[in-house]
Amino acid sequence: MLQTRRRYILKLFKNTHIHPVWAMLASGLYPLLYYYDKNYAIINSKSQFLFFVFFYSCLPIIFYYSSAFIIRSFKPFVKLKPYVLSMCNSTCFLLLIIITLYGFDIIKMIIALMLGLILGSIFSKYIYKIIILQLILMALVLPKLMPDVYREIMYSKAWAKQPDAIETITFKKTPNIYVIQPDGYANFSQLENSNYNYGNSSFETFLSKQGFTSYNNYRSNYASTLSSNSSMFNMKHHYYGNSTLGINPSHNSRDEIVSSNPVLKTLKHNQYTTFLTLQVPYLLANRPRIDFDNCNISLDEVSFISRGFNIEKDLLADTKAAIKQNKKTTNFFFIESMLPSHIVTHYNSATSIENERSLYVERLKLANSWLIVG
Repeated sequence: MLQTRRRYILKLFKNTHIHPVWAMLASGLYPLLYYYDKNYAIINSKSQFLFFVFFYSCLPIIFYYSSAFIIRSFKPFVKLKPYVLSMCNSTCFLLLIIITLYGFDIIKMIIALMLGLILGSIFSKYIYKIIILQLILMALVLPKLMPDVYREIMYSKAWAKQPDAIETITFKKTPNIYVIQPDGYANFSQLENSNYNYGNSSFETFLSKQGFTSYNNYRSNYASTLSSNSSMFNMKHHYYGNSTLGINPSHNSRDEIVSSNPVLKTLKHNQYTTFLTLQVPYLLANRPRIDFDNCNISLDEVSFISRGFNIEKDLLADTKAAIKQNKKTTNFFFIESMLPSHIVTHYNSATSIENERSLYVERLKLANSWLIVG
C-alpha cells in the first residue's frame, strides 16, 4: 500500500499539465485560508465571505486570462507565452500573501510583483510541483480553521433567551438614556493600587458634583470589550470568549451587540430611538446588520478587510449633533470611546511594566478630558 501511495505521489510531481483555472485557484487558496484562520472573528459575515472568495479566487483567474490575452495580442510579448501561467501563479501567490500579512502596502506589493514575475519565469517548468506545494500549504492550515467553522455551525443563541417577558414590558418613565463607554477604563479603587498608582480624585469629584454615583470595586466578568457588551445587550451571562474553558467564539459578539438583541427590543417596544455612536468601527469590523436606528458610521465606510480601526470619527461632535437633531424623541445612546483602551498584556521586550503603566495613565488623562468636555 505504501508503494502504491509513493508511486501516486511521484506521478503527481512528474505531471506537467495543469488547467489555468486550477493553477490560479491554487495560488489563492492558502492565503485565503490563512487569512480566515488568523482573523475569523472579524471576517465571518456572508458578505465578507463572498468578497474574499472573489478576491482570492476569481481575481487571480481574471488576472491570468487578461495577461494571456495581452501576451497573445502584442508581438513583443509573444515570447513570454510559455511562462505566462507560472508567472501569474507565482505573482498572485506572493501578492496575496503580502496583502494578507500587511494589507495594501504598496512598496511590499511592488516587490512581490517583481519577485513573482522573476521566479515564475525561472521555475516555469516546475509549475505543477509548485502548485502541489501550494496545495500542501493549504492542507496544513485547513485543520486549524476547522474548529472555528465547527463552533460557528454549532453556536446557539439559546443562552440569550430571556426568562420572562421583559422585552415587552412597558416603562413607567422614559428618560433619555446615555451609556458612555470609555473602553478599558479601570475602576476607581484599582487606580489607587500599586498596579496603576494614579490619583484620580479630581475626576471623581467632578462626577460627584454632576450628580453621578460611583461604585468602588466593580469589575467586568469578561476579558474583552466584545464579551462584556454581548452580555450587557443580551442581559444574560455567558461563557463565550473564555479561553480557559476552551469556549472561544467571540465570533458572533459584534452581531449580538449591534444587531437585534433584548436591550434594543425592549427599548424599541417603549418607543425609544436608538443611537450607536462610535469613535472607530471596531464593533462593525465583520459588517454585522445594524439594528440601531442611527449609527454615525456607515458600513459603506468600513473596508471588507478592516480590523476596525481604519477610520476615526469625532465622537463628541457626532454625539452632540445627534442630540441636537433629536430633541423631540425619547433616545437611547450607546457611545463608545477607545480611550483609555486596555493595557497590553502580551510580552513585549520593548516595553516594561512601568512604561505600559505610564502610557495607560496618559490615555486615562485624555479620556477624563474628553468626558469632562462632553
